[in-house]
Amino acid sequence: MLKRTVTIFLLIMICVSTIATALCLGLYTYNESLRFTDLTMQLVQKEIERKSAYYYLTRLSVEPEIDSQMKTELYMIYKDLVDTGKDLLDVTPEELKVIKNRSQADDIYLINKSGVIYNTTFAPDLNFNLFSVDPNMKKVLDDVSKEHEPIATQVGFSMLTGTFKKYAYYYPPGTDAIIEISIDVNSPNSKIKSKLFQDYLMRDYFTEIMDKNPYIKELDVYRVASWIQYSLVHEGKKLDIKMFEKLQSEGQVKIQNDTTTTVYTLISLEASSEVYENIQVVSEVTYDTSMPGLAALRTVGYTLIILLVVISFTFFFSNRFFEQKFLRQVSNIKNSLQEKDDEEYNEQQIESSASDEFSQIANSIASRKKLEKALRDAATHDTLTKLPNRLLFMDRLEHALLLPKHINMKNGLLFVDLDGFKSINDNFGHDCGDFCLETIAERLLASVRNCDTVARLGGDEFTIILEDIPDIAYINSVCERILAAVNKEIVYKSDIFNLSASIGVSIFPQEGEDIMDLISKADQAMYIAKQTGKNKYIYSSS
Repeated sequence: MLKRTVTIFLLIMICVSTIATALCLGLYTYNESLRFTDLTMQLVQKEIERKSAYYYLTRLSVEPEIDSQMKTELYMIYKDLVDTGKDLLDVTPEELKVIKNRSQADDIYLINKSGVIYNTTFAPDLNFNLFSVDPNMKKVLDDVSKEHEPIATQVGFSMLTGTFKKYAYYYPPGTDAIIEISIDVNSPNSKIKSKLFQDYLMRDYFTEIMDKNPYIKELDVYRVASWIQYSLVHEGKKLDIKMFEKLQSEGQVKIQNDTTTTVYTLISLEASSEVYENIQVVSEVTYDTSMPGLAALRTVGYTLIILLVVISFTFFFSNRFFEQKFLRQVSNIKNSLQEKDDEEYNEQQIESSASDEFSQIANSIASRKKLEKALRDAATHDTLTKLPNRLLFMDRLEHALLLPKHINMKNGLLFVDLDGFKSINDNFGHDCGDFCLETIAERLLASVRNCDTVARLGGDEFTIILEDIPDIAYINSVCERILAAVNKEIVYKSDIFNLSASIGVSIFPQEGEDIMDLISKADQAMYIAKQTGKNKYIYSSS
């Protein structure tokens, strides 16, 4: 009787302590989950700000190249319009379509000074008044009329087509019409594009934040312009104007529901160009706030199940049956051990088996290390030439900019562009072009020191970072070696090719400490080298 009473008392105490322990663990889990959710919101916000800044830096490097192509195309289209022998106001839609099909533009528009589109290859915009939609258009057309030089605008969202468009304008002297062309920056079929074209909108760049965070249900980032707020992630989606007005006064707005919390944040970015100063974006992130409660419930449930199993186990083995069964098991174990002691084992087989297991483990570890290295190389190196790609190049250039401040050294940045490479690709195919690029990459590496960086930005463009150079004469010798290496014949199958290179050089920190400014200077010097005869190198300071 006493034994039964003690057993019941112990069971009651165990049940009470089990429930109390489960509740305490559940409360702790809930509080920790809430704290983790708040921390996640802060980290996500910083990640969006960082990625938004990088997005616009990418745009800064992309748009000048597209601008140059569009301005050149405007001159060609104007020449074709003049060749019709008619005044621009008298050109027929059919003639305009013929000119458009020969051009690089997606669409052509002819606009009068009142902002009305009187002729276009895009029928929905015919007789459309630009001033009625965008008040900034009047200033754009006024600037075009005064300068008589082509002007390209920033990328904007077209509500009519639901795509991102870029426009350029030209007001030829002695005419009464303004020529406008447009390209769809999303379309892979667009004839005018940049080498960084595939990264232009970077939807995956933003959505990867959501993919790696289970607390995020939805994510969006909006570009804020003077008259429209459009999504950088989902085409056609706009930010509610009332929400934007509220954000301008409050900076951040939280909308909480039963299971979710949506956070709107107005972010101001600092960009390294006057064209993009005072950039603002709005982030919209919806978090699943039910997860802390679910985590707490799971903790309570798992704790109760585990402790109840322990209670059942204890109750089952507390009677005499446990003692008898336990003794039988002990006896069986002794007999089994005695039988095994009498058996003989082949030690060589045991050693061989162990050796095989260790060998399999070692091979598995080696394979994993190789896979990890391959993934790292794919993210930071060009797949064709195995040289550092744009991402690794920018990282090393940023590192090189920091060193001169501490040890009073100078560095050189070289932009190398191959002359005549496009004709090889067009006439002999991409396999031949790839072979030439691989050969040039090997020659460039052989022309510099091991401490220098040779990178491929894309196409036939290469960059070289020369660290801790003794003097200008050293850069001259490196450039001469590169020109000589590129000029050597390239033999592919039965064909022989002769290439040359145009090189632009900038020196830092003497010519500046801003990455984009240094890149721009070297790039401009390279283009001057091309325009003044090719197969030479030119300093940006000359």
